[in-house]
Amino acid sequence: MTDFLTRLRAANFQRDMEYRAKTSGEKLPVLFRTTELAGEVGELLNVIKKIERERLGWGGRRASREDLAGEIGGVMTCLDLLAMELGIDLAEATVSEFNRVTERLGLRTKI
Repeated sequence: MTDFLTRLRAANFQRDMEYRAKTSGEKLPVLFRTTELAGEVGELLNVIKKIERERLGWGGRRASREDLAGEIGGVMTCLDLLAMELGIDLAEATVSEFNRVTERLGLRTKI
């Protein structure tokens, strides 16, 4: 997984540089990255709502597992972009927080 996160960070960095070269060249502010992440989480929640609505047999627009996977991927990408802007290693932060919660809950499973 860490290798994946390393590759994601490198690709996010490269794509960010490409995007800046095509636009104003400005670095996007942390507030933008944060609201971008919030928007992606909102889209994920909307897909989950549609899947749940279908499970309940209610009418309305439907969503697929592919839609769900795409939104989860979007959240992961935006989360790494935000971490990148803040100089945070996403893998290290995740391991640290996972292990902290494990200890707080009095459990044994750690990364």
